[in-house]
Amino acid sequence: MSSQAAPPTPKPLRIADSDLMRVTLAQLRAWEAEAAQGVVVPKADEEAWEDTEIDMRRTAL
Repeated sequence: MSSQAAPPTPKPLRIADSDLMRVTLAQLRAWEAEAAQGVVVPKADEEAWEDTEIDMRRTAL
């Protein structure tokens, strides 16, 4: 059993770096707008608890 004499070439890293540098400002703005649409803003405390009161006069079966 023998080990490799030379380390693997870093060529895949260079490809990744060059692809990363190809991101344009327009793409970044589009990604930001898309991400903003997916944000869920929680309701305020008063609104969140609205219609959750228990009616003690109501009988449950």
